[in-house]
Amino acid sequence: MSLTDENNLEIPTSGVADWDSPLNGNFNILARGFEFKGVAGSAINTGDAVSLVGSAYVVPHNAHSMDLGTRPVGIARTSLGSGDEGQFAISGVIRSLTVFSGNLIPGQFCYVNPSSLGMITTSIAAAQWPVGIALDQNAIMIQHLSRFPENISQISCGEMLVGSQHTFDMDLGARGWVRQIRVISTSVDAFKVIWHSNSTRANSERLFETLTTSVDGGALDFDIQSLDWADDAGWGYKSTNTASPSLIYGTIVVQSASLVGSGTFEVRLDAERFG
Repeated sequence: MSLTDENNLEIPTSGVADWDSPLNGNFNILARGFEFKGVAGSAINTGDAVSLVGSAYVVPHNAHSMDLGTRPVGIARTSLGSGDEGQFAISGVIRSLTVFSGNLIPGQFCYVNPSSLGMITTSIAAAQWPVGIALDQNAIMIQHLSRFPENISQISCGEMLVGSQHTFDMDLGARGWVRQIRVISTSVDAFKVIWHSNSTRANSERLFETLTTSVDGGALDFDIQSLDWADDAGWGYKSTNTASPSLIYGTIVVQSASLVGSGTFEVRLDAERFG
């Protein structure tokens, strides 16, 4: 092909507002990104992030799946019914997305929302893998990135009654490492703290528990006897709750040896989130 011949190549005239639009009629696919063809294993909406299952069927990605090996591989360019063949972008830019939150935040990483299969959002709750970077409120530059560990802090506050227990949950992501626990109380000074991997608590993995030092029913049954207590002993966690895989579940048991009837408290976890 001679560089001086007329090869039916288009000359860019539109400017930067639509820089991601195809400019060369002979190279449409390359101009807008790379794609692959696949068969939908279920209904897929335009703009859905998709993953591969079974015999290479393409389905909307399930971000709250407990299978950490499943990750999004592309984004649907058109709506498809189950069994239809279609094109899925694996790089480039897609506009007019159907997003869970209604709008993306330009410049932020985009994830698949765990509450709605395939829908893209800039919220990181329970999301395992970034799928790209938001360009504007309804556009994404596809980039398949590994998620790096990130620091996260969560706080839960409530009222503690002596001789009872208080349950709560914290959104720390599907798995990670807790660096520090801190409990501050206005008046209750004898209690135990426990964390579980699932909301069923008694029937789930116990991730952390303050040690019991005696069984006589007195204050020594509860390791924490302070109005401001912190523990730096790190421990790993992985949520086993398929309905809410970003949560771990805490319980505070208030000892009857506390000198008051009730009091407010604050529990804080500082963690490094992996997914």
